[in-house]
Amino acid sequence: MMRDMADGHVYSLAESERWLQEHIDVRSERGFGVWCVELKSNSDVIGWIDLALPDWFPALLPDPEIGWFIDQRQWAKGLATEGAAAALRVAFDELGFERISAICKVENVASARVMEKIGMSFVEERPHPRLSFPLKIYVITLEEAS
Repeated sequence: MMRDMADGHVYSLAESERWLQEHIDVRSERGFGVWCVELKSNSDVIGWIDLALPDWFPALLPDPEIGWFIDQRQWAKGLATEGAAAALRVAFDELGFERISAICKVENVASARVMEKIGMSFVEERPHPRLSFPLKIYVITLEEAS
């Protein structure tokens, strides 16, 4: 699953703990961030949905970005779509954002399809600001989501 995230390396336990603490801190600071994704049937944590300000990608700012990371064993069940749609509702209805972006590696067809299913439109491809691969950028506005 990590092949579609940043440089694709699998996080060590220490990196995972650092990532989690950073996201806890950001949620405390900004009032939004990562949500755990749990299966309704047994409450197993199978991933996360994120609403974040992509400080690492200035071309997207000031818009927040939504993202998701779902256990591969749970793919093709609509869970990323359901979570991303819920994140959009929170971003627009509760946090008052006017426009939301999402990105994926060009070859990540599944994530691009999720973006399209939740009403986002492809805008452009841009190079990753720090790594050597292109990203697809999708957006949706409050007006388009209404």
